Amino acid sequence: MRGDYATSVFQAFKELEVAIRDTSGLQFEDNGVEMAKKAFDPEHGVLSDSTKPETERNALHQLMVGAIGSYGNPHSHRNMKLSSAEACEMIVLASHLLKIVEAKQEQTA
Repeated sequence: MRGDYATSVFQAFKELEVAIRDTSGLQFEDNGVEMAKKAFDPEHGVLSDSTKPETERNALHQLMVGAIGSYGNPHSHRNMKLSSAEACEMIVLASHLLKIVEAKQEQTA
């Protein structure tokens, strides 16, 4: 409502990062792209699904890393100008990725 779209996108991806860290058991110091790489590493990542084909594990790894690198990191390092439509699309992506992490959390609980 305030038109602060970049902050909304930043917050959405921060929630995703926190969920990845908490669900994977990584350390507080782990964050951003490097954290997503560890958590979703296709061979050894805690959040990688070994029952899936290697191509799917690789794809999810790249999707998580790419989303955080493309949409999460820039908003935490510089001022970004976004339209409401762009922000909505990014927030929907973060929400979808968060649901994937939450599903892994439910599997391990």
